[in-house]
Amino acid sequence: MKKIFKNFLYQATYQLLLIILPFVTIPIVSNALGVKGIGIYNYVNSIITYFTLVAGLGLANYGIREIASVRENKNLLNKKFSELLQFNIIISLFVTAFFVFFVLVLSRYQVYFLIAGLSIIACVFDISWFFAGIEDFKVVTLSNFAIKLISLFLIVVFVNSTDDLFKYLFIQAASSVISNVLMFLFLKGKVKLVKVTLGEVFSHFKPAVNYFYGNVAITLYTTLSKTFLGLMVSVAIVGLYSNSIQLTSIVVVIITTLDTVLMPRLTYLFESNNFAKMISVIEQTFHVQLFFSIPAMCGLIAINNKLIPWFFGKSFSYLTYTVPALAPLVVIIPLGTSVMRQYLMPKNEFRKFNFSVYVGAIIGVTTNLMLIPIFKIWGAVIASLLAEVAVTYLRLRYLFSETSFTFSKKKIAGYVFSGIVMGVAIYTLTAKMPSVAMTTLIQIILGGIIYCILTLFLRVNPLIQIFKDVFKK
Repeated sequence: MKKIFKNFLYQATYQLLLIILPFVTIPIVSNALGVKGIGIYNYVNSIITYFTLVAGLGLANYGIREIASVRENKNLLNKKFSELLQFNIIISLFVTAFFVFFVLVLSRYQVYFLIAGLSIIACVFDISWFFAGIEDFKVVTLSNFAIKLISLFLIVVFVNSTDDLFKYLFIQAASSVISNVLMFLFLKGKVKLVKVTLGEVFSHFKPAVNYFYGNVAITLYTTLSKTFLGLMVSVAIVGLYSNSIQLTSIVVVIITTLDTVLMPRLTYLFESNNFAKMISVIEQTFHVQLFFSIPAMCGLIAINNKLIPWFFGKSFSYLTYTVPALAPLVVIIPLGTSVMRQYLMPKNEFRKFNFSVYVGAIIGVTTNLMLIPIFKIWGAVIASLLAEVAVTYLRLRYLFSETSFTFSKKKIAGYVFSGIVMGVAIYTLTAKMPSVAMTTLIQIILGGIIYCILTLFLRVNPLIQIFKDVFKK
């Protein structure tokens, strides 16, 4: 448990940086680029995502599982790493070549696509799956931490007007390349390249594709909305929708940190036939997750009207309508992600994982096509909610039907009650305060204090027992 807690701290520190940075960069970028600039950025990146998806070919999850399964055997670890690295390089280079051809025949936003295309090259050097597989999160955290800080500095200095969109694209894409290259410096002593055959390299194609199918489906119901909005409505609407989703995503990222840390550990427990311990860990972490996600949802609804004006700028004022509607995703997405990373992936249940995202993709694509032409941004909002609910429902059903896993109704009721009271309290107490950063900070601190006091009073705060376990001699 101590190692898990230590890895969680590394990941949480980095994810905390990912949360803090947007509070600096988003106001700068949103005010500098405006609704249209943000729209073009997200439209271009929505299409770039399809290429990086193919370039990664499922290694983000498959690679972690493969490395975790052989981490105790040095020879097998060297062999597995060599196979996966070469497999990744070949696929990524092939996709990069195809992307160049794609851009040459594309006329709209061609320069932006070429700059953003560096993100595809970054996939060639991505070995984060290896460090996650051996549960060494320190390396990934520190290298990414340094690059993010440098990126922040460059954004603050160089992104000042609508003409700086290409600079923003370059900073973001180049950061991905440099961050991935840096990780190779930390491989010494952990693994080494050994000679493997081409047949052994491509033996990973079929199982990786099984994970890839699911990632394609996820992209269809999470990213396609931006593409459809850009094609059917306008890039300005893409900007509004993207920033609405981004605000919920900021919260989701920190909540799902624990999943990344636990996936290799749960894989190891499953491979060791310690299934009872595996379910016990899952039950504990799910309730910790809900302890954070439920008040996060309530808090987001309560503070968004004070947050959005200073955070995104006056041109994004419409987000005060869309963000509360999307706030439930803060609870829904982490739950579905947790079942996937903590249960389905360690058990190699990619068929069930794929089925859930296939359903989500069908619902997402269908509702987007039907609703966006009529309801525009609200069509995309409804599609996102329906798709994510369907995915999470199916995954939870697998977990309930196959294991002894149960939710504690008492704890969840306590979280919901405390979250609602907290939300009403901070909304009422800060109603007359101005829409500035200090108000948001006061709301967050005040909300945190109220929520912690209420959950302690109701005896549903899980952090007390966790700290006792961590610091127990």
